Amino acid sequence: MYSAKDRIRFWSKTVVVAGGCIEWRGAAQAGGYGNFYHDGRLKRATHVAWELAYGPLPEVPGADFRGTCVCHRCDNPCCVNFEHLFLGSHADNMRDMDAKGRRVVLRSEDNPRAKLAPEDVAAIRASDRSQRALARIYGVSKSQIGNIKRREQWNRMSQWPEVR
Repeated sequence: MYSAKDRIRFWSKTVVVAGGCIEWRGAAQAGGYGNFYHDGRLKRATHVAWELAYGPLPEVPGADFRGTCVCHRCDNPCCVNFEHLFLGSHADNMRDMDAKGRRVVLRSEDNPRAKLAPEDVAAIRASDRSQRALARIYGVSKSQIGNIKRREQWNRMSQWPEVR
């Protein structure tokens, strides 16, 4: 699977840091997760580290189309120390993030890319215009207007003052 040359090339792109992490210093994605090119394929460095230590990644029960996830106990995305890694499904990884308070979900007015302001949402909910007309006025989709009116999006409106 991995030749001695592959192993040397992989570990030459790492450095040991305080706390026992072995950080990937090669090519990486925006989130800090390392990439390693092997046998004509780009692989995640954490997957390669796992495979170097334990062999091929097994299928994890509950794994979805994303396959088996290699998760971090140390929460350091560039860490490839196989002792800091564990296997799980995508759902397991999300639960782990939630338990550690690492997942940030920006909703409603907290999202800097939101097209609507709280006042817009209040006006949409108060309006008797059609969803199509409101979508055109506010530059969002008709389904978004429906979600807002049904309080499936922007559902923390009770915290905001009413717009008159």
